[in-house]
Amino acid sequence: MWRWLHALVFRGRAVFNRGTADQELNEELRFHRSMDVASLRDRGLSAPQAEWEAGRHFGTLAVEAEQARDGWGVSLLEELIADALHALRQLRRRPGFSAIVLVALGLGIGTSVALVSVVDSLIVRRLPYSNANRVHAFWMDGEWTGEEYDFLRQRPGVFDQLAAFSTDASPYAPGAGATGASVLPFVESSPTLFGVLGAHPQLGRAFDANDDGPGAPPVIVISDGVWRQDFGGAPSVIGHQILLDGELVAVIGVMPRGFFFPTPETRAWRPLRLDPANAMYKVGYLTLVASAKPGASPKLVTGEAERIAKLLGARFTYSDASSKTKSAHTIPIHTYLLGDVRTPLLLLLGAVGLLFLIACANAAALILARTTDRAGEMAVRAALGAGVGRLARQILAESLVLAICAAVAGSLLASAGFRVLVARLPLQRGFGSTVAIGWTSFAAAFALAL
Repeated sequence: MWRWLHALVFRGRAVFNRGTADQELNEELRFHRSMDVASLRDRGLSAPQAEWEAGRHFGTLAVEAEQARDGWGVSLLEELIADALHALRQLRRRPGFSAIVLVALGLGIGTSVALVSVVDSLIVRRLPYSNANRVHAFWMDGEWTGEEYDFLRQRPGVFDQLAAFSTDASPYAPGAGATGASVLPFVESSPTLFGVLGAHPQLGRAFDANDDGPGAPPVIVISDGVWRQDFGGAPSVIGHQILLDGELVAVIGVMPRGFFFPTPETRAWRPLRLDPANAMYKVGYLTLVASAKPGASPKLVTGEAERIAKLLGARFTYSDASSKTKSAHTIPIHTYLLGDVRTPLLLLLGAVGLLFLIACANAAALILARTTDRAGEMAVRAALGAGVGRLARQILAESLVLAICAAVAGSLLASAGFRVLVARLPLQRGFGSTVAIGWTSFAAAFALAL
């Protein structure tokens, strides 16, 4: 291991600090030659004879130094660096050509990287729930009653957990004596919500069955953003009482960074208290979500929705306008939260990919035309001893330098225009903040360039 590291450091020094390495090599060669001369003088030869004999056996210092450098195994790397430097000089000599190729490739790479980042954030990247691929929202969003929820949660069927929630907002202050107040958007949900999603607090606990009962003390789970912004990320926030709509509410948990439900604008979650004696118990204002049992197929989930509709029809009386027995279906949680963005984004990505291929074809044509114009230069280099492979490597090096410069320009363009692109997408309710451009996007830029 140490020998390998030493060899790596030595080769790096030989390439990037060649002056010092060559000086040390020449000093070592002169030392060995002087030792040979001294040995020959001890054997009775005169000084000129000893110098001549040492030169005949040892060789010239320049040849020996060149052979020693070849033994270091860095000649190929040095040639590649020389090719890259020559390519940069060629780009400076033809600024018009270089600018056209860089603009064509940079625009293609920049738009591709920006859109790949959006697709990665909205389609590829998983939602912050471990059960995301099993969670479904029920039809007739926001029109379910507490009575219907209590009826269905006792008949789970294919769904192993069922949860109900609604959204609200109230004036909020981080403490009883705090000055000033803001509006806190929050969710009121059944204690099963976090279990349905497969989400757990990073600090404290989630709701349990005792938190939504009559007479239970008011509690709340806050987001990571509220915890860091209003409480400085202090663990002592657990048990702290905040003022929400004039009522003191105890903080019992903090959700992880990046967690949101149902939108990134939601900043807290409270227990939903369903009281059959309350008039709101039979008013439709809730949304139902459920997690299917592992291995349940989409066809099975659809059949379960139809079974639930029949149970509801047998238990409740509906008008034709508000009947939950018609068009029974479920919506995957990804589609429910973000909408059906997959098809339009993939179509847009395909269009941008086609634009990028056109940019590559134009750049290739320009490089080919320029290479053809350099036939005289190539003939001179071939006459001086450069082989076909060496000439091809030089042309390839120039193309790679162009591509890397275009990747840098495209990355800068993607970074500058990314938020403009996100702002023009139909992303509402704060979902634009979940779309980010990361290192994978810049890696994609260099992969596209190469």
